[in-house]
Formats: sequence, structure tokens, C-alpha cells
Amino acid sequence: LNDRLGQLPWDLYIANQTNRILLLHWHRPVPLEHFLVPNELDWSVPKTVPGFFPNSNEVRVSREGMKLVRSLPELFDLDESRPDDTFWSRLDASLSNARNDAKILRHRLLGHLNEDILEERLGRLRETDLLHNTASFGNIFWMFFRPATGVQQALDSVYDSLQLQPNSYSAIHCRVRHPKATPKDVIIKGKNQEYTADKTVLPWHGATKAHAIQIATRALRCAQRFSFPEPIYLFSDANDL
Repeated sequence: LNDRLGQLPWDLYIANQTNRILLLHWHRPVPLEHFLVPNELDWSVPKTVPGFFPNSNEVRVSREGMKLVRSLPELFDLDESRPDDTFWSRLDASLSNARNDAKILRHRLLGHLNEDILEERLGRLRETDLLHNTASFGNIFWMFFRPATGVQQALDSVYDSLQLQPNSYSAIHCRVRHPKATPKDVIIKGKNQEYTADKTVLPWHGATKAHAIQIATRALRCAQRFSFPEPIYLFSDANDL
């Protein structure tokens, strides 16, 4: 989710700097509208685009629509979505060229990895409400999205079963099987030894179990300091935790 939506600030910046309208479309595993639908801002691709959707009720594109997407020119000359350092020195030239380029462009830039560069650029534009330590990202997210009906029903079910009141509890997310939860020189294999723990289940014994519990315990103690007596909702990428 974050790889696709964590760069919304970058997407807004690029659209602004190229005088373009920002539209979002997911194709796999299912359309984004199955999970999140437009809220204050309509980012959906218009149903009137010829050949893009099979019919007016669909949000999954047709084969012809995917051919159309793949034929669109790229905004950036990139071999992959994770650019090297040289890319950022060429960014201004790319944005400048895009203003006079084709009407519709696409880009595959994993921008949330370089938010420090974006904040530096926003600072040059005399922007003071930046991304970190402010409410900006949350405001942007809710301007774009609200949960689809099925997701909202699932959320309501969790609230009811755990007796949680919106805005009256603290949440802790322990992502313990992800490689970044451990030192750079440590690679934790999953229960399937051919893959890392990020791809398969975290081995629940020995050092990996102790490490996960240590992280969760520290997070819980931190939350208790700041949220007591509010309830705490703990969720994790490790079911055993």
C-alpha cells in the first residue's frame, strides 16, 4: 500500500510543476476502487476514455486499455522505478520538458524513498507546512480517499468487536518481519528457508521470536506513557506476535 500511495505528495508536486491533472489507476491485483474511492478530489480515470474500460460500470481496464496505457510516453527516462542519485540532478530538466510534451504522460517513480529531496524543493518554494512532523500527509490522504463500502464495513466490525471509539485509542504497528527491522548485515530467513522473513512467515523461536517481542514490548510501553488510559490497538505483520 505504501509503495503505491506513500508518494502522494511527490505525485501532487510533479502534477503541479508540470501543470497537469493527476489521475490514479491500479490494475493489479484489483482496481484501487475496491479498497479506496475518491473523497474530496476525483482522481479516477474518466469512463469516457475510448477503449479504456470494457463498459461504463467497470473499473478494471480492458486489454485494449492496457495497451493504451503501455503506449503512453514516460515522463522520466528511467530504466526502473528506483532512480539513482544522478536522476535527481536531471529532475528539473525533465519537469521542464514535460510542460510542452504529450498531453498524457505516465511515470513510475518510487518517490517516497526520497522525501527529503521533496521537502528541500518545497522549502525552495517557501512552503512551510512540510511532510514530516506535520499533519500534511494525513490531510492529503483523506482529501484523496475514503474507504470503499466493504472496507468501511470491515473497519466498523473491528471497532465493534474490540469496543474501540474512533479517535479515542492509540494504534501500534509492529512490522517485525521486514528486513529493515534488523541491522543491515542481518538477513532473517522465513519458515521457508529459500526466502526472507518478509516474504514468508517469521520463524517463531529463538532469536527472531525474542527480537519481535522486544520491539513490541518497547512500543507498548511507549504507547502506555502517552495514551493511558486510552485502549491500545496492536497490529503486526507477524501473526504469532
